[in-house]
Parts: sequence; structure tokens; C-alpha cells
Amino acid sequence: MMRRACPRCNSTKVVMYAGGMTGTYRCMDCDYIGPMTIETEFNRRTLNPHTGKKGCQDN
Repeated sequence: MMRRACPRCNSTKVVMYAGGMTGTYRCMDCDYIGPMTIETEFNRRTLNPHTGKKGCQDN
């Protein structure tokens, strides 16, 4: 799974701007608007943020 981040503040609260028709993104934290974002590979199985354990399941 790919995760986008803002190149200015490194926030992951990045959304498509203008309905995705222009290829630009907007950061909800710092109001950056532009075509560039940082894309990183995100593996959901590495760590569950709710339990602190590996895996997606809540066992």
C-alpha cells in the first residue's frame, strides 16, 4: 500500500485537489498545494497502531 506525505511538513493528511483532474495535492496541515508528494511503501502487517503488536488482527 502506498502512502502519500506532504513534501513541506511531512504530514500524511494529503488529499487530491480540484477533484483529481489537475494532478495536484493539498496538505490539510500546512495548506501546501502542488503536484509533488512523497510516496512511501506502507506495510499494514508491520505494526498495529492500536495494539502495538504485529499483524492486522486484534487477538
